[in-house]
Amino acid sequence: MTERFSKWLACALVTLASITFGACASGSHGHMSEAQVPAQCTEPGNCATLTPKPGVVLSPREACWVSLLKSRCNVRDVCILKCLLSGEAKNTGGGCFHTCGNIYTSVGGKLIACPNSPVPGWKQCEHVSNAVN
Repeated sequence: MTERFSKWLACALVTLASITFGACASGSHGHMSEAQVPAQCTEPGNCATLTPKPGVVLSPREACWVSLLKSRCNVRDVCILKCLLSGEAKNTGGGCFHTCGNIYTSVGGKLIACPNSPVPGWKQCEHVSNAVN
């Protein structure tokens, strides 16, 4: 190895170690506990006006989900509702829950991941048919 390459390699390793240590030392990496969640993640929005797009037919299970999501209506719920009611993710693996799986909000110039907490009563929809009539 040449002396010049050895110096470059040493600088590169020091830089990489500094970046790695800085990322590990920063703590949460953009994720927060329920107690730390910013208001943007949990405050209710206006879901009452959201309706299916023309031609979109919901299954009984999807209608159940829509009802529950409208009752809480946080930022993630709005994403899932808009997705379900538009029919956009019907052919996507995981559907709207995959499409809206990671919702972020900005706090102090940093992106913070909102939690993926299930809507209360969610399990009642699991027993409803998913067949579209």
